[in-house]
Amino acid sequence: MCLVDLAKATGLSVVSLRLAEQNRTSLTPTNLRIIASVLGVSVAYLGCFESLSEDTLGQRIEKQGYIMVIHRVSSQDFWV
Repeated sequence: MCLVDLAKATGLSVVSLRLAEQNRTSLTPTNLRIIASVLGVSVAYLGCFESLSEDTLGQRIEKQGYIMVIHRVSSQDFWV
């Protein structure tokens, strides 16, 4: 799926998606849930949380914080 198709399917602008793709802006948890639904993946997959390092306590706390933010959006969508 190209960026234009994803924009049409999600209702988000191509510019917003491109900036998020380039890590120049962040998406809201709601928008992440919409994108995940359209792509047929979990929000956790989009966030690549499993690839975050857990070598130190600080890294583990940071990773858990990301997971908790997404988890508050919808626990059902988080583990799709």
